[in-house]
Amino acid sequence: MSRVLDCKLTNIDLKTSTLETLIRRSHNLRIFGWLYHPYHLAKDIGTIALLIFSAWWVRDRSQLSFFAFVGAFLSMQAVYLIVRLLKYQIWGIAERSYVQDSIFILLPTYALTSVALGNAIALAMDLAALDLALGVAFIRVGCFLGGCCYGRPAVWGVKYQEEQLVPVRGCRTYTPGPLPLEPVIPMQLFESVFNLVLFVALLVWGLLAPEQSDGKVLPVYFLAYGCWRFISDFWREASARPRRAGFSEAQWVSAIVVIVSLSTLFYLGRG
Repeated sequence: MSRVLDCKLTNIDLKTSTLETLIRRSHNLRIFGWLYHPYHLAKDIGTIALLIFSAWWVRDRSQLSFFAFVGAFLSMQAVYLIVRLLKYQIWGIAERSYVQDSIFILLPTYALTSVALGNAIALAMDLAALDLALGVAFIRVGCFLGGCCYGRPAVWGVKYQEEQLVPVRGCRTYTPGPLPLEPVIPMQLFESVFNLVLFVALLVWGLLAPEQSDGKVLPVYFLAYGCWRFISDFWREASARPRRAGFSEAQWVSAIVVIVSLSTLFYLGRG
């Protein structure tokens, strides 16, 4: 029995060591002599992936134009950059908040510009849901490598070093979490896998049952993600947002998102 336990602990140590080696090496990546922060690398790969996917997704959908999508996407990114700069200049807040930023900044901007550029709003928001799931799958890998959004301490977790948790300022910012004194649960990787699985599930649903899924992909995504985020935040340690009544800001927003998503699906189902 002790040998089996020792073997399992050894396997966990090996996996943890591999992840820590990956983190360490990712911070030494250079492009043309310039350091390329792993968070930005993962985000850029995710952006390329979702643009390629979006071009493929709209090819047989006459109500969607890829050029209109790109216009809406770029407008959304521009507005988001301006808002983040204002947040930092006025309140000194440099951190991103996926749930809050998506609900209050990214999606409203994307929806308005999509309509203005001629894309059907329901189908455009379906595509946004798929892109969110795919993009976050990559971004959370960047969070893991960069050292933010990690989980609570655990003996089987990963250990970050002080030199890895360095803020990035300038046009492309990044704010790591505080240096944890113990190994922490890699919650970022769990969320990455969850979003990837959710992306595949929503994609299959959209391909096999377009009549049932059209206009419903976004609320289904937020219903699933809201439930995940509400539960997973109990094991998440690093957060720039305050907790109220024992719940994080993201959990409060997620609870509201779940209720709104359920109400939206109920309304669409009646129609």
